[in-house]
Amino acid sequence: MNKRISNMLEQKIKLIDKTMTNIDKLQTKYDKKFVDDLNDIGRQIISDFYSSYEPHLYHRKGSLKDVFRVTMSKDHVLTYEFSESFLTASHRVSNEYIYDIAFIKGWHGGAPKSSYQWSPVDSQTLYYRDPPPGNGGPAYVKWGRVAERTESPRDRMVEEMDASIEQNLYEMQKQLDDITDYLKRHL
Repeated sequence: MNKRISNMLEQKIKLIDKTMTNIDKLQTKYDKKFVDDLNDIGRQIISDFYSSYEPHLYHRKGSLKDVFRVTMSKDHVLTYEFSESFLTASHRVSNEYIYDIAFIKGWHGGAPKSSYQWSPVDSQTLYYRDPPPGNGGPAYVKWGRVAERTESPRDRMVEEMDASIEQNLYEMQKQLDDITDYLKRHL
């Protein structure tokens, strides 16, 4: 084979090897970025939920920070999931109750007046029980005001996490397109 052709082929092979290394680095960078961005979004939304109401009627355990998980597999499959089984703090009520009323429905505590048993009915209004502990008498012996409610943290997470994934996919695809264009010009 002609030495000149051999040198050209060798340069093209080096360019392809370098490009593949750059693509691997880009994939690793975006794998980390996807996971970090989704974890940041989840933490911020839970923080926003907690700070949207001053919890003067009860003590928060902070367990909603554990309600979601973000993973990236070795095959670059990104997954985010929510579950009451991820909750770690103990409450007077079940993790399922906390997950349903706080994370899914956005309530800041409370219970249905009809009973002390939770039945997940979306239209149900929740009430605080009075008086809170430490007021000199027995705690929680009567119903108080309607509980505070804000946006569902789960709904907000799904919306913002999906938007983040789309934005990162767009940015990653743009960088891959730039690499492809470079290869087309130099091969």
